[in-house]
Amino acid sequence: MTAAAANTMRFMAKGRLVVFVNLDRTPTDAEWNAYHAAVLDAGRTYGVARVLVFSEGGAPTAKQRKRAGELTAVIKSRTAVVSDSFIARSIVTALGWLRLDIKGFARAEQAKAFAFLELSSAESEWALRAVQEMQTQLREARV
Repeated sequence: MTAAAANTMRFMAKGRLVVFVNLDRTPTDAEWNAYHAAVLDAGRTYGVARVLVFSEGGAPTAKQRKRAGELTAVIKSRTAVVSDSFIARSIVTALGWLRLDIKGFARAEQAKAFAFLELSSAESEWALRAVQEMQTQLREARV
């Protein structure tokens, strides 16, 4: 399992699954690059990366979205974005235009997001714990 600590986002990876959490801020390029490397590693190691994003509205920059789109030429991945933010869902639509296998879900639909990613019950349970832990870390870092 790997993890990254930063001010605007957090991510953790376990096996083929990378869980990404941000609140309402745009990730820095350094943070995005570390996350991007984790997704790339998962895809290369396990043949496919499953990415679960929980966002409260923070969104990647155009440059970061372009890098995400470039992953499709290198690895197979599927991404579920869970957010009640209109902005986040708009970004999901834009990323879909880059041929990413990505779908947005409201918070109330997180079980559908897990099903879209084809997560096992163990992966789903780990992901929920990881999301809670990272959200707490981000909120505490703001104080």
